[in-house]
Amino acid sequence: MAAITNFATLQAAFEDYLARPDLSEFLPNFIQVTEKWLNRKLRTREMMASAGLIPQVGGYSLPADYIEWVAAQWADPAAPQRVMSLRYVEPDSPEFRHRYRPNGSPQYFTVLDGQLQTRSMKAGNLTLSYYRQIPPLTSASPTNWLLDQAPEIYLYGVLAEAYRFQKDVDRNAEWSDAMQKHLADLMGQGDSQKTGRRPARAAEDAAEAVAAKAVG
Repeated sequence: MAAITNFATLQAAFEDYLARPDLSEFLPNFIQVTEKWLNRKLRTREMMASAGLIPQVGGYSLPADYIEWVAAQWADPAAPQRVMSLRYVEPDSPEFRHRYRPNGSPQYFTVLDGQLQTRSMKAGNLTLSYYRQIPPLTSASPTNWLLDQAPEIYLYGVLAEAYRFQKDVDRNAEWSDAMQKHLADLMGQGDSQKTGRRPARAAEDAAEAVAAKAVG
């Protein structure tokens, strides 16, 4: 069996393992469902990105491939060299609802109604570090970083979905467990979870210091 390096070789491996070539027409659906699940569970440095956000009414538009924030930084256009790290708060928190300086620089941010919103709402240059979705694997886009690094996760994922499709609970559980084991191994490489949280902790600490000075 050929190594899994792209969509076509994944399809060939899928047919070999399953011994059901008639299910190949459903492979794009199985891949889509697997990727949706992975986007909810997987967090690695390959998924981290940074983008300047575009202002819109009430806030800033999130990137199309956004999953989860890591950190947010704001700079006044009049002093772009002075970058401030914002602290995340819940939308219904006192900080976001009223405990901020209406005419001052933003101190807090939240994600609400598909936007990133700041308090205060003073306009500025906002940069978001975030986790992005896995680039969809299709016959037109036949490879991505995850298939390169961990082809077994894709293979086990689509096999699990194929057995779910066939109502075979035992085989579905077998391949689901195999996928989750390899997923845990991938997330453990390079201590990526701690690395991913470090910018967020630094941003929160910096924002706390700014907020404390403002209150004082």
